[in-house]
Amino acid sequence: MRQPSRRTFLRATAGTGLGFVGAGCLGRDGPQATDDSSATPTDPSATTSASTSPNAPPVADLGTERTVGGTPVTVSSLSVQDSVLTLDDDAMTLVTHEEGRYVLVSVIGSDSGPAPESFSLVVDDDRYPGRVDVFGGSVSLHDRGPKYDPSYGTDGGWIAFVVPPALDAREARIRVENGADVAEWRLDAEHLDALRRSLARFELRRVDLPERLRPYEPVSVRVAAENVSDVPGVFRGVLNVANLVAAYAPYPFALDADPGETVVWEQTFTEGPSPSAPSVGFFLDTVAGERDVRATVGTATETGSGSEVEMETETGSGSEVEMETETGSGSEVEMETETGSGSEIEMETETEAAFDP
Repeated sequence: MRQPSRRTFLRATAGTGLGFVGAGCLGRDGPQATDDSSATPTDPSATTSASTSPNAPPVADLGTERTVGGTPVTVSSLSVQDSVLTLDDDAMTLVTHEEGRYVLVSVIGSDSGPAPESFSLVVDDDRYPGRVDVFGGSVSLHDRGPKYDPSYGTDGGWIAFVVPPALDAREARIRVENGADVAEWRLDAEHLDALRRSLARFELRRVDLPERLRPYEPVSVRVAAENVSDVPGVFRGVLNVANLVAAYAPYPFALDADPGETVVWEQTFTEGPSPSAPSVGFFLDTVAGERDVRATVGTATETGSGSEVEMETETGSGSEVEMETETGSGSEVEMETETGSGSEIEMETETEAAFDP
């Protein structure tokens, strides 16, 4: 899915007195056992037929260290996901796969290897290769950090495997080969159940993103989605926000949802926008769809009532003073003052519209 237009938005608001700061709070993410998956044009089909190596020791539990080709290797933190959040500087992007899902693991090796392509996911008789380029270049994942790439000195990080949904998955294991040596780690029953499921589908039921804001006043957002499939799933997404708490900051979420269940994500920003911000950008990206809103920032003195009010007062001078104020919403406020001097003075001023946040 598309990357939110962070740089375009920041260029449009340059010179407003808003300095660039760090990303701020990154929100939270959901459990790792049954998530939502990522969408790149990677073929999720198995590449080779699996076979048991005669040099393979007994299959280990995840989190156990094994020595492979003289190198200690640990595979842990396995998750089966239908979607992934990638982190690029101060923004997050949701990635989904139209025909498959992801199995993610954390790997600790050494600067001498083994290489990412030495890893594979073996499900029954099929093998799925380990990938670190599946989301693009040097990508960090939310809650997992950088990819495993010992050739660049990153001897601890994530590896992904792309698999089709609804596998038989009678048994599965992570395998690594280093020279003639092989080590394997088994997937538990919860992971096998996740591999057997079809992909969950969600539909947005409500999106509340403000279109107008007042300086310093709290801002609330709300997103509701229904799981319209017959399997449990995770409603995952991110709200990237520009010119509010920071110049640009992501707020990720992941909510478990049973079939037919509607889940709600809410976020309240207690500190509203600065008066120097001409607008605030809300860029919502979820497994159920996207929404972009650029909210204008108004002032507390604006009325925007759309009605006409006429006021007359007599001063006793015989003259009349007329004042008209256009509120910016098509309304007029007319004030007439009789001064007793026989002359009439008319004043008109225009303001911007006021509104409820």
